[in-house]
Formats: sequence, structure tokens, C-alpha cells
Amino acid sequence: WVNLGGAFMGLGNIQSAIMCLDNALQVDENNLTVYSNLIMAHFNMGSKERALDIVRRMRNRFPAEAASFEEMLNGKK
Repeated sequence: WVNLGGAFMGLGNIQSAIMCLDNALQVDENNLTVYSNLIMAHFNMGSKERALDIVRRMRNRFPAEAASFEEMLNGKK
């Protein structure tokens, strides 16, 4: 699911990428790449709030990365 999601992102098919990445996250919630790609996919679709929801979800597993994404999404970086 991770690779397929990345491939869809590369092709600009963000909705299909999100679907694949959502599935990947259900399989493995400890995959930083999945969180990162999912956050960027939602952000690129204009869904900043959904991207921030995912940042909050990843905070317990990857606190430093979550803080960086939160700053970026909130325009502090």
C-alpha cells in the first residue's frame, strides 16, 4: 500500500494515493513514511485540517516529526 500510494502521488492522483496510504496506516501505524505522505497528500488537496488531524495522530509515535509538520502546516517554518 505504501508503494502504491507513493506511485499515485507521483502521478498526481492524490485521491487514490490517500486511499492507499489510509490502508497502509491500518496495516502499520508505526511507519513514518506513511504518515508523512498522507499529511502531504491531504495538504496538497487543500485539506489542511485533515492533515493536522493526522499530525495529531502521529504525535505519540513520532513527536519530533509531528512538531515539524505542525509548524510547517501552521506557517511557522
